[in-house]
Amino acid sequence: MIKKQISNLLKDNKTKDKSIDDKIDNLLNQVKRIRQDIVEINKKAEKRTSELEVRFNNSISKIEKHFDDLDRAEKEFDNEIDKIILEQAEDLAEEE
Repeated sequence: MIKKQISNLLKDNKTKDKSIDDKIDNLLNQVKRIRQDIVEINKKAEKRTSELEVRFNNSISKIEKHFDDLDRAEKEFDNEIDKIILEQAEDLAEEE
């Protein structure tokens, strides 16, 4: 009878151990899936960040080009105004 009780206790312990091992395995698998999901999310985020950085840099380059064009146009305008003023001054000087 004691042998049977010991045998039953051992069986119960093995069953409990197996159940605990199964639960640990399940948790481990869940952790692995979650980790893989995080890795994938990070890859997508890095890719998207790189794409946004390229777009941002391109936009900045375009803005800088527009400012350069405006500066060039302003200089040309100033030169033309100076020419017109000089011509008018020369015309006035000739008329006097």
